[in-house]
Amino acid sequence: GIVMNVVFSSSDLYAKCTGIAIYSLLTSNKHIEMLNIYLITTDMTNSNQQKIKNMCISFGRNIKIIEATEILKAAQNELALADFKGGLNTYVRAMANKIMPSDVKRALFVDSDLMFTGSIEEIEKLEMGNNVIAGVPEIMLLTKSVCYEDEELLEACKNYVNYGVVYINLENWRKLDGDKKIKECVVNAKNPFKIAEQSIMNLTFKDHTMIIPVKYNYYTILHGISYKNLCKWYQRRRVFSENELQQAENNPIIIHFVGDYFNRPWYNNNICRFKDTYMEYYLKSPWGNEPLDSSPEDFSVIFKVYYSILIFLRKNYFDTTYFKLRYIVVQWFRERIPGIDKIRRKV
Repeated sequence: GIVMNVVFSSSDLYAKCTGIAIYSLLTSNKHIEMLNIYLITTDMTNSNQQKIKNMCISFGRNIKIIEATEILKAAQNELALADFKGGLNTYVRAMANKIMPSDVKRALFVDSDLMFTGSIEEIEKLEMGNNVIAGVPEIMLLTKSVCYEDEELLEACKNYVNYGVVYINLENWRKLDGDKKIKECVVNAKNPFKIAEQSIMNLTFKDHTMIIPVKYNYYTILHGISYKNLCKWYQRRRVFSENELQQAENNPIIIHFVGDYFNRPWYNNNICRFKDTYMEYYLKSPWGNEPLDSSPEDFSVIFKVYYSILIFLRKNYFDTTYFKLRYIVVQWFRERIPGIDKIRRKV
C-alpha cells in the first residue's frame, strides 16, 4: 500500500490555518493506506497542538509534532540567515534533513495557506531519478515587470519552483550531502536572497529539481487568468501548457492562497475564488465556530483606495485590468519610487 508523509510547518499565529489545511488533507485523502502527518513548529501552544492531534486521531491518522526552534536557530547562526517575515519557520525546508527523522525517505512539504481538494497519491508514484525536489514553476518571477529576484539567479535555475508545495526526496538529499550544498550556496552568494528560503533551495538544487503539474500547487495568481494572458505577461520561458492550466482550473488538487488578504479565504469579506469550498472545510473542522480573521486595518489611505479598486475589479471578474493594476503597475512604481512598500502602512 501507499505510504505518504506530509509535513506542515506553523507558528501559533497560523495554528487555525494549519488546522484547516490538515483537515482538508484528511478529508480528501481517506483512501490512502498510510498517511503520516508531521507538524514542525516553533511556538505553538499545547492547546492548539492538542486540538490538531485530536483531529488527526479522529481520522485514524498518525501525527508527529516536532519542536524545531533549536535546530532553526542553530542553522540561522551557522548560515547567517535573516529572519524572514518575522520568523524562522520559513527555513524549515532548507533544514528538512536536520529536522526530519532519518527513516523518512520522501515527504511532501506544504505551507499552511492552502487546502487539499483531491488525492495526492500520484505524487508518491513519481519517478524522481536522482532529483531531490519536485515542484510547480513560480511564474511570478518569470515576468520582466514583476521580477524582484536576482536575474542571474533565475537564469541559473532551469526550473525555479514555488516552495509552498514541494516534494522532497530526502534519500537523494543525503546521498548528495544536501546540507553541505546549502551551506556552500549561502556562503558563496554574491547578493542577498530576496525570497529567502525559496531562492536558496532553488539555487542549491538547481540540477536536481523536477516539475510536477500545476494542479498540485494552483496558486492565487493563476486563479482566473486566461492562458493567452499568462503567456503574454508572465512567461520569459513557457512553463505550463494550456492543457495543464485547464486541468488545474477544472480539477485542482492543492489550492494555494498567496498574497493579499482579500484573496485569502480565512479573512472576512474575502473575494477568493474558492471560498465556498474552503468554508465547507472550515465549518466542519474543529475551528468551525471561530469567526474568520478580520482584515488588516493598518493600511495608509492611498493603499486603502488602491485595495478597494482591486477588490471591485476582482469581484466583478475584470481579471485583465486587475492583474495589470495588481502586478504590473505596482512594479512600475517600485522601480521609480524605492520606498513604495513603506507607504502601505499607516505612518
